[in-house]
Amino acid sequence: MTNKLIDQPNESAVPAQVSVASIRATLAPKITFASHQNDVPTILDLAVENNSDNDLEGLTLTVRSDPAVLGERTWTIDRISARSQLRPKDVRVPLAGGLLDKLTDRLRSDVTFTLRQGELVLAEECMTVEALARNEWGGSRFMPELLAAFVTPNDGTVQLLLKESAGILTSSGRDGSIDGYQKKSRKRVWEVMSGVWAAVSARSITYAVPPASFETTGQKIRLPSEIEKTGLSTCLDTALLFAAAFEQAGLHPVVVFTEEHALVGAWLQPQYFPTLTVDDPIVVRKSIALKELVIFETTLATTGHPIPFTKAIAEAERQLAEENDSRFIYAVDVRQARRRGIQPLSSVADTTDTHTGPDKPRGSMPPLDAPPDLPLFDPPVELDDTERTPEERLAIWRRSLLDLSKRNRLLNLKHSASAIPIFCPDPSVLEDKIAEGKHIRIIVPPERRDAAAQADETIFRLRTGDDWSVNFARDAMDR
Repeated sequence: MTNKLIDQPNESAVPAQVSVASIRATLAPKITFASHQNDVPTILDLAVENNSDNDLEGLTLTVRSDPAVLGERTWTIDRISARSQLRPKDVRVPLAGGLLDKLTDRLRSDVTFTLRQGELVLAEECMTVEALARNEWGGSRFMPELLAAFVTPNDGTVQLLLKESAGILTSSGRDGSIDGYQKKSRKRVWEVMSGVWAAVSARSITYAVPPASFETTGQKIRLPSEIEKTGLSTCLDTALLFAAAFEQAGLHPVVVFTEEHALVGAWLQPQYFPTLTVDDPIVVRKSIALKELVIFETTLATTGHPIPFTKAIAEAERQLAEENDSRFIYAVDVRQARRRGIQPLSSVADTTDTHTGPDKPRGSMPPLDAPPDLPLFDPPVELDDTERTPEERLAIWRRSLLDLSKRNRLLNLKHSASAIPIFCPDPSVLEDKIAEGKHIRIIVPPERRDAAAQADETIFRLRTGDDWSVNFARDAMDR
């Protein structure tokens, strides 16, 4: 830092010296082409302080970077009163969109703020910013909201995927139209999602291991066209592929992050979370329990053999169960991000034929499950109770009464000397057996807690979409 110094009267043997002025700035630690496209601020805070007993007049504050990822900007300052601070209201700086659009790897840039009075440099502050590759997301630590920029519904591969989804629905005797929420039916939305699931599963995508802690530090994203070319995708790549297809289909997608993993889903009716990101797993679980939101495990679409959509949903619900709350990171609501101005990453259309024709061999397609029992679409809130059907009134009363938070003691019974936890995947079946007067014997499951057993369970889940513990409990229930 270069500062003009002035002597301060002091009775000590060594006179103290202080700088006439100082600069304080806070920058976004990472920028990317998505930052440029969505006007994400680079300068988060900027202040100039006059540390002297005299007014400073005729000042200019300049910012420049090397390499020039930021465009140069100058603020003209008429006066800063003695011992006071000035904060420019407009701290926007242009980003070098052309450079950021071409970056294939991270680039470190030195950013320098210089305060001058005429030709005299009064203060200078240097810091660094990291420019990410064009297809790189910075993670939750730096830019969680920009994840929605990598949901690209207009990608050509997404269009092809939806066309295949329509064909799968038609060949299974379902309505082949991709019509979002237009039919006002949660079951219809579920069917569209299952059609997309079958189309992605049939593409023979190979799972790629993501970098460690990607949900926090970020990773490079394979956009749908690159997944189509390479046949590779991480869990986040696949989640964003599904999210793009759902958005193009007129649905509202949601991406959920757990520890070193990503899930995806969509709302069954046109709604969204009140905030762009949700870090409370109870909020997500409540939406799932109310059958408003469907979340599923994406990696089961990359196993190389067909797994039904219902098993992918069950696996996601297992991962989001209360006992796994410590692994929950946050959820990103793409529709809310669009409402906040975060738009899909733009790109120049590729006129070359990057997609294969209809004769490309595909993998096996999972059978389409029948939609589960789902509530009716929520009626408009402006309707009077007398204008609603009994089913609609019942759904509204149930939503208002159902408390799925930890305040509900029927759902949050703490372990104690008088409470024994029981693992039962089908409580209604257990209830029926007890009501019928059947004798129930509680058994201890086989011990499978070593590392090898856990690895076996993971492989079993990926191969079949089933949970070993759930299967064991169901077999025991039958006995």
